[in-house]
Amino acid sequence: MEIYSFYFCLMLKSQLLLYLSCAKGAVSSRGKEPIFNRWLSFLRWAFMPPLFSSCVARGISTVIGALLFLLVASLLLALALRAFNETVLALNEVANNQRAGVEQLGIKVSYTKWSRILASDAIGSVDVIQGAELTLLDPSLLNALDGQAIRVAAQRLDGEGGGGGETVQLIRNGGFDEDFKYWTYSPVEWWSIDNGRAHCRADLGGGSQAKASLNQTFTLDFTPTTAVLSFQYMWDTFPPGQEKNFILQVLLLKNNQIVWWGDRNLVKQERNQLHEFRADLTGYLTEPGSYTLAFVLFMESKQKATFYFWLDNVSLVASRQPPPGVPGAAYQLSLVINLKSGITLQGSLYVSSNASVFLEVYRRDGGSWLLTEKRLLEKDVQTSVRLEGGGPFMLLAYSGQSFELAMDYLDAEALQLASVSVVISNLGTEPVDIYAVWLRNSSWEKRVDVKSVLLPNDSLEINFDTYLSLYRLYEVRVVTGTRTHIVRLTTSGG
Repeated sequence: MEIYSFYFCLMLKSQLLLYLSCAKGAVSSRGKEPIFNRWLSFLRWAFMPPLFSSCVARGISTVIGALLFLLVASLLLALALRAFNETVLALNEVANNQRAGVEQLGIKVSYTKWSRILASDAIGSVDVIQGAELTLLDPSLLNALDGQAIRVAAQRLDGEGGGGGETVQLIRNGGFDEDFKYWTYSPVEWWSIDNGRAHCRADLGGGSQAKASLNQTFTLDFTPTTAVLSFQYMWDTFPPGQEKNFILQVLLLKNNQIVWWGDRNLVKQERNQLHEFRADLTGYLTEPGSYTLAFVLFMESKQKATFYFWLDNVSLVASRQPPPGVPGAAYQLSLVINLKSGITLQGSLYVSSNASVFLEVYRRDGGSWLLTEKRLLEKDVQTSVRLEGGGPFMLLAYSGQSFELAMDYLDAEALQLASVSVVISNLGTEPVDIYAVWLRNSSWEKRVDVKSVLLPNDSLEINFDTYLSLYRLYEVRVVTGTRTHIVRLTTSGG
């Protein structure tokens, strides 16, 4: 307010002086200059003393100069701060880029461990290709080194040296003597065992439709020379005549793709009678792999009715060509050891013979057999041979004289699922800040906070209290101070 009053007074004095100057000029022209000069001198003395005018001028100059100085200083300070911040950011970016450039991590994910396993838990079946079974081919006979062994007699080779082939049953528990072991079925509440047969019962309302299925997956480790499917079935409805459609469809699938199918319209067949089904599948089981045999029932009612279906004696028998005869051998024996699904083995099989024989051990490798070990067995001397991998394994023994081969004990470990462990190794030349490790898939994720500095050549193990599922895709993320390292893996039994 005082500043505004000061400037108002200055303006008023200036206007007054201007007016008097004009009046002076006007009066001077009339010859009255002395009187106005005195008045003018008086007003100058009264309103603007010389000393006060010079002080005001100097004060205004000082204030303006101070304001200009502060303005220029503020601008220079702002420019200096901006330059400093940009320099710091640039240096940080350079440092991060340098660290990122040398940041190298090794990431290893473990989700399995080796555990002791009994032969009966590891082996699915023992199939004799050449030779004669002298005992049951029961894997439990290999659980202990106790003299209870699987024994097979060698086969005499024919004139061409090859010997006869052998048939293999690909379907397990086809007679349903072990309930629904090895089978999957739906809807679960419709299926049961009735007098040793698989039995499906479905209650349908009028004009209703329904579907039921029964499946088994099996592994074929050879290309069969023949393959024949057979089974028995029976059907009924109550009350009779209320079935509009009742169809049985039989499917053979490989990798979820149908390679063969057949069907029966049950309504056109006699009810409450046992019917036979037989089909040659030789041309459809053309290569080793995993196959599924599926029985599918389609039912449609006219009025409210109950549908019945029985299935029994399911068989899929395949024959395979035996290994070629070894030149100079008069007797030969070959058998295949199939592991259960998902088993990866490392162990020793203890074998012996009542005569000197050559023994070769093979492991299935794609579409062929890979020789892994060859030994000369001396008479009545027990020897161990290695079985490693996911199988199947084939033993081929031959000699110039007749012999029997005994398998007494499988001392083995299997690779089984365990809690997840992530090992992080610093392979670079600079320390790495580890903040967190993520384990995730498409449906869930888990995080472990680390907040640790990993020096060069050091390792850090992070444990997750969880088990992974087989044949699933997972992702591991390691979050550091400069980036996120990602590793993806698909789980398997091996």
